[in-house]
Amino acid sequence: MLQRSPLNLHVETLNLTINGTPPEASAMRDTFRVIGSDRAQEPPPDTVGELAGLAERIVSELLARIPQTLPIPSLDTRSLTPGVWQTPTAAAPIATPTLPELFDLFQARTDDDKTPQSWSSFRTLIRYWRNHHGDDGPPSHEITTDTLSTFFRNVAAWQTRRSWEKYRDCVCQILNSACPATIDNPGGMPAAASILQRDTLPVWRIPKPRWFRDRNQTNPDNPQRIGGHKKRNIPLLSVDEFGALLTACDYSEYMRPIWWKTWLSLLWFNGPRFHDSLAYRYDCGPLHIDTEHRILDFTESKCGGATAVPIPSFLADLFAELRTSQGNPPANSTALTAQPGSRHYYSADTPPEYSLPRGDLTNQTRRLKPEWCRLFALAGVPLRHPHEMREVAVSNWFKHAPKYRFAAIGHKPPKSDTQLRNYNILDDDFRAAADAYPYPYPADT
Repeated sequence: MLQRSPLNLHVETLNLTINGTPPEASAMRDTFRVIGSDRAQEPPPDTVGELAGLAERIVSELLARIPQTLPIPSLDTRSLTPGVWQTPTAAAPIATPTLPELFDLFQARTDDDKTPQSWSSFRTLIRYWRNHHGDDGPPSHEITTDTLSTFFRNVAAWQTRRSWEKYRDCVCQILNSACPATIDNPGGMPAAASILQRDTLPVWRIPKPRWFRDRNQTNPDNPQRIGGHKKRNIPLLSVDEFGALLTACDYSEYMRPIWWKTWLSLLWFNGPRFHDSLAYRYDCGPLHIDTEHRILDFTESKCGGATAVPIPSFLADLFAELRTSQGNPPANSTALTAQPGSRHYYSADTPPEYSLPRGDLTNQTRRLKPEWCRLFALAGVPLRHPHEMREVAVSNWFKHAPKYRFAAIGHKPPKSDTQLRNYNILDDDFRAAADAYPYPYPADT
């Protein structure tokens, strides 16, 4: 007959600190022993039942000694102070900058890399962004494709694909500036200080041109807006019409006639962009008029195309008369506008009406634009905007001397046309083409 071996079960000392009371000070028994019997004639004790009862008594006694006001202790909530239990507080999350805040950081780091005109586009974007959201908008890491699409669709001033592309590039530059700097992203931050990751940026595509045409056809405010220009079904400005416009300048009420004739003739011949046309200087500068050698030497502000264009006789005579009327200002003085830093004129002897005041250059709707429209109406010529005069010049050069059309306007030739890009330089043929450019000369010449 099998004999049962003695069953010795020990519950080791319970070293529990309860409310700051050390275990040696506790009155609870520290050892419980259950000893089995080796007498075969007696039935074995019910050890399972005894252990279950023992566990219940231990738990009941422990719970009775723990104050009800304290939370149940855990490994995660124990503080460094024995007997004191705390509920951990979550660390405050670091706020991700918004798009306007990222722009401020971007401009502070790269202010010298862009021109003031370029930064003005970014500021325009931020202004519309704040108007759309009512504040700085969501954190930059929460900007999604839907966020950008809704924003662009709700800006009423951006009706063309070109506008969307322009400000889309601004958004991309701001977001990329908060990503780690790499070969593909040289404008980014150091990796340790980066805020965003390029692979998490929203992917957003601009609608195709057809979408803009379809939308603008139903827009009563701009029913004919396509591309980046207005679709205007008017014929090319003819030489006779331009002659009538020059005659109307003799009756100008704001600025002297010689000023209007010089500026309009420059737009007619060279077709510069509006701000470039008013930024020309005498004799030196990025855009200057070399009166001695009869050359327009300029670097286009938008595309950076540098070119030298011979000045025809009619334009050289107008600039000479204007400079004399201005009191023969020195070299590097602005030709059509007042010298930067002065309100109206170069010196006390220079009449202000021979150089456009700086205030009217920044606020064109006050006096400059109304007089422009009045002269066209007085000449009986359909109104052209200043940039449309660039289109007139391009068309005239294309018909008159297409070989020089890129050099005369400042557009970059196609990359495939190596001859135009590298070998079409200022020569006698170019000067002869400029002198023969169509112009409404007075009848006595």
